[in-house]
Amino acid sequence: MKLLRSIGVDLRRAVFSVGFLCCVLGVFLMCFANTVGFDPLTMDPLTIPAALMRPDLVKQDVHYCAFYVFTAGSPLWVTMFTPVLAAFAYVPLLCDERRTQLSRLLIARQGKLRYTAAHIFGAMLTGGLTMLCGFALFGIADVILFPSLQSYDAAAISYFLEEQSAGYPEMIAEKICAGAFTHAILLKCSEMFLFGAVSALPALACAAITQNKYTVLCLPFFAAYSWNQLITRLSARAFMQPETNMNWLRFLAVCPTNSVLSVFEHSTAEILALHGSIALLMMFLFIGIMQRRRDCGT
Repeated sequence: MKLLRSIGVDLRRAVFSVGFLCCVLGVFLMCFANTVGFDPLTMDPLTIPAALMRPDLVKQDVHYCAFYVFTAGSPLWVTMFTPVLAAFAYVPLLCDERRTQLSRLLIARQGKLRYTAAHIFGAMLTGGLTMLCGFALFGIADVILFPSLQSYDAAAISYFLEEQSAGYPEMIAEKICAGAFTHAILLKCSEMFLFGAVSALPALACAAITQNKYTVLCLPFFAAYSWNQLITRLSARAFMQPETNMNWLRFLAVCPTNSVLSVFEHSTAEILALHGSIALLMMFLFIGIMQRRRDCGT
């Protein structure tokens, strides 16, 4: 109960802050940069604002229905800046605690283990809620701006349902074929929450090393960007070589940070094993450093 009380205090302090609202708004706006289709004449990619400026195309192509736009995939800009957005509302508060030496009082009252555990769960919940709330706002706007699936003809609907069901587990695929999208939407929201929760941990681990909030936020961003670029180049090189082992290709497919956004759709065990291990490493790094500090966390 004491741990839950500590988590609740830290969570309320982060969620009811201007930083949290700004991050939610940032996720909401960046979702509109997602590519939802291609121009049939020039084959140029169409972002959501560009598609909205083509109402004739939206009414004709079933792939511009609200459900598809919502579940089309992870927006590039959101996945790129998630290490910053997920941590921005919470981790700087920890840096301020250490800088102002408020952590001395909190550790004296709570104990080091409870203090560090509360910060881990608080950071993960705040990061997850940031991504989930921003994505949920985007979903509301999506329903308002794009037509529902029922507004298209029966043949297009039947083709769309069969096409979409192929990308989900069997149980959810049957629901989609029946026209029930609740499970798929909840699945997408769960993936977004999990992505935000995991993405907040590297910044938290950095906060155990330094009190500089700018360094804490920027280092995970540059590390994630460099890692994703490395995986992209390795994947491109592997595809160019016909003798490449398929197991190596499957491993590279789950390595990018945004693979968490498809954790319930394919390669679930591999994604959970890899990114779960990284998350646990960040947790143990934070706990280990904070537990070994002799200055009560400051």
